[in-house]
Amino acid sequence: MKKLNKTGLLALGVAAMTLSGAAMAEPLGLLNGRSADVSRSPDKSVEAGAVFGEFDDVDYTFFGARFNYKVNPLTVAYVDLGQAEYDFGADFDGLAYGLGGFYQMDGVLDNTDFGIHASLHKTSLENSRFSGDVSVTSIMVEALFSGREAVNSQGTLFWNASVGLNRTSGEGDSDTELALGAGLTMPTASQSGEFFAGVMHIDDLGFGAGYRHFLK
Repeated sequence: MKKLNKTGLLALGVAAMTLSGAAMAEPLGLLNGRSADVSRSPDKSVEAGAVFGEFDDVDYTFFGARFNYKVNPLTVAYVDLGQAEYDFGADFDGLAYGLGGFYQMDGVLDNTDFGIHASLHKTSLENSRFSGDVSVTSIMVEALFSGREAVNSQGTLFWNASVGLNRTSGEGDSDTELALGAGLTMPTASQSGEFFAGVMHIDDLGFGAGYRHFLK
């Protein structure tokens, strides 16, 4: 087995740090994919989805799941778990896990819901050809906006957007980037859940989609 020396490991750590910040609106996690109006959220829900991104010709993929719990009428907390994979010369992958929350700030804007989202995610990336791993940590704080009225005549599509800061660190280095996101949600016909999809920009574009199921 080829061993990765300390210099090489640090270089990969910096690369992983940069890529994790570039790939998605919430690094190492799913898209927000929700209204900022937390008061309408169910008490519990689960969701699954995927995010695909590219930075400087390096591909990034994330598949994951999330459990949401409404703490009070204006706050939703969550935990999530997924698989992250980077391809920068060699494939590095690992489990990504995190926690976060959404807080609705009622009455701030007219005709638009507004809230705050904060999260912390971690991963440890490995490659079978090298010994050792690369740890990456991501912290996100952002403002959420969403429309109260549907954007289509059928009343089935609702917009959401976000703007904030993401700080990603790994192997002794860190980077802070502006984070932008936008997407759509669509409830199922039975109102038992909703589909979501969107785009995100943290230094480069990424795309994601998923499904959220409401638990009774």
